Amino acid sequence: PAVPDAEAAAPARLRILVVEDDPALLVLYRSVLRRWALAPELRTARDGFEALVEVGRNRPHQMITDLMMPHMDGFEMVRRLRALPEFAEMGIVAASGLPAPAIEERGGLPAGVPVLPQPVPFKQLAAIAGTLATAYGVAQGAGALAPV
Repeated sequence: PAVPDAEAAAPARLRILVVEDDPALLVLYRSVLRRWALAPELRTARDGFEALVEVGRNRPHQMITDLMMPHMDGFEMVRRLRALPEFAEMGIVAASGLPAPAIEERGGLPAGVPVLPQPVPFKQLAAIAGTLATAYGVAQGAGALAPV
């Protein structure tokens, strides 16, 4: 019988990359996401350039990104990722205080990238992560996602 290789095996935990330039918000993300029963593997980046490097290294299942950041903003980073076939299906969620017209003025975001308001609605984010965990077949813990 064929033995599945390690790459083909389902990942044990959902890999999430948070891209945020505000140190206080990064602390908040770490604090909240670590309490999820989902227990995601969490990585962070402070701008779009760092995020692209991290995506190449660790191939997250989901990215949560700010849009307004120094060096490379979230708009450019998301567009670049969506242009690459190997990342076209990665779950991406933007979190921004920008109103919808301001997002559109900056060229908008690719289809399928939801924009959540700030402060971040962590319950909604948890639901999105839970859906991705199910799609990727990763472990979700006893209670799936702890209430936030």
